[in-house]
Amino acid sequence: MKNVLLFLFPFLFSGADEYIIEMVSISEMSRDEYAPRKFDSGLIFTIIDKNRSHFSKLYYAEIINKDILDFVQEITFDISTDYHVGIAEYCEVSGEFIFTLTNPNRHGSRHGLALYCGYFDGYKVTRIKELDFCLNEYSYLYPTLSSDGLTLIYSSNIEGELYNLYQSKRDSIMGEWSCPELIEELDIGFNSLFPNLINDSLLVYSAEYEDGKGGLDIYKSKKINGEWAFPENWQELNSEKDDFGVEMMDEKSGYFTSRRNTETDKIYYFEIN
Repeated sequence: MKNVLLFLFPFLFSGADEYIIEMVSISEMSRDEYAPRKFDSGLIFTIIDKNRSHFSKLYYAEIINKDILDFVQEITFDISTDYHVGIAEYCEVSGEFIFTLTNPNRHGSRHGLALYCGYFDGYKVTRIKELDFCLNEYSYLYPTLSSDGLTLIYSSNIEGELYNLYQSKRDSIMGEWSCPELIEELDIGFNSLFPNLINDSLLVYSAEYEDGKGGLDIYKSKKINGEWAFPENWQELNSEKDDFGVEMMDEKSGYFTSRRNTETDKIYYFEIN
């Protein structure tokens, strides 16, 4: 397994220390832009424009060249999104679009967030329904899917005040999701947020662990013999401010979110030199 992982992600284990990190071109200083995910020939990401609203919205932008994004388009929904709508995952196998949305009727939860599923029609998401396992007492957010679309990983506060990483599974595409199952190997007593599953063998997420540089730090865990290894701090990407929301485009480059050098969250392109 280790040889396979080295082939897929050699820079994670080679000790490479030369990274190119550049803020992407869509950035506007007055707004938060964060948590990019691959979709079509570009990225889906979340924006909070504080000049317009304090609620998050989803947008799509074409990748023109590495750190250059353009043709920004807001994604709309056929249900009310007057509150937060955020981080989304597209399933290429089923065509499902799974995303985080505030349900204003869920007053018992900490933030009232749940996971929803819909389908793209242009830049509009239709046929939307809440995932069945979402209970009113808790919040569910930051979805990420396995490549076969049968495993869904997300953050939730089911266990109490802290957000931990959970997974739900299904036997077939379009089947019912199982009840949330705590990923015990990664439950080490801190909030675990913004998970992203890369090629089914690497889970990248953010937390405020004791060994971090400050704020949210990015951590990675390898899957070995069916279990997640103890998370490692991704030192090269982290700063003294919040760092989170990683997406890999290939084995040497990707995007992530950081608050370094600004008072708002920004998307950065990174490349291993």
